[in-house]
Amino acid sequence: MRLLIVRHGAPDYNKDTLTEQGWREAELLAPHLVRMKPDAICLSPYGRAQDTAKKTLELTGLTPEVFPWLCEYDQVLPEPFRNCPWHQDPKIWTSDPQWRSPDWKESPLFRDSPFLRVYEEDRAALDAFLSKHGYVREGMLWRVTDDFYDVNETIVFFCHLGRAVTLLSQILDLPWVSAAHQFWIPTSSVTEILFERSHFDRGIAIPRVARLSDVSHLEEVGLPRCNSGFMMPVDGYTRDSDPTVSLSK
Repeated sequence: MRLLIVRHGAPDYNKDTLTEQGWREAELLAPHLVRMKPDAICLSPYGRAQDTAKKTLELTGLTPEVFPWLCEYDQVLPEPFRNCPWHQDPKIWTSDPQWRSPDWKESPLFRDSPFLRVYEEDRAALDAFLSKHGYVREGMLWRVTDDFYDVNETIVFFCHLGRAVTLLSQILDLPWVSAAHQFWIPTSSVTEILFERSHFDRGIAIPRVARLSDVSHLEEVGLPRCNSGFMMPVDGYTRDSDPTVSLSK
């Protein structure tokens, strides 16, 4: 099985749709996805994700499924974190090694928190979806059911930056803080996860990231990547553009 995690195009957040660049990104993305021969398309209920999928749905003729667990994952982190959960002070999120360890859920910060409750509820919904497509989680591995032993589906998720990094955390068993702060998913990008069968036991698969944040469909026509989701304007950043730096010193 192959999962393609697609972030929506450049967003107009006020209207929950796309900007002019976002619509262009979606237009370029559609034939790129068609060449990957999707078998199923799943959508966030939010308008910007659904608008991004329109051209792809038109070209494939597929009927989408809409899932609430693909909406933006903007849950509020416990203190000392503030504001947008994936835009946090690096000095804070790196301050406690347990938040970035395999037992991150047992840390006092996350244990019994509303943030973790929603994370686990969404993970259970994701697991139920994947089990219907023949892949059942067993720890860090996935058991391939007999009915899907010879089936190789490609499934597309149209979603959001916060949701995409959360899916990476849930599927790959990565600490959420690490996934959210050390991966960036550009608008209209494609992240490909392959559930690779074990050479030693074909009934066991492990998810592997085969492609991360691919925007080759934009690069092919010279369309600049949208930096939505970065904390700073990373392209062309200089000291004289930084209001926190005094150049008089």
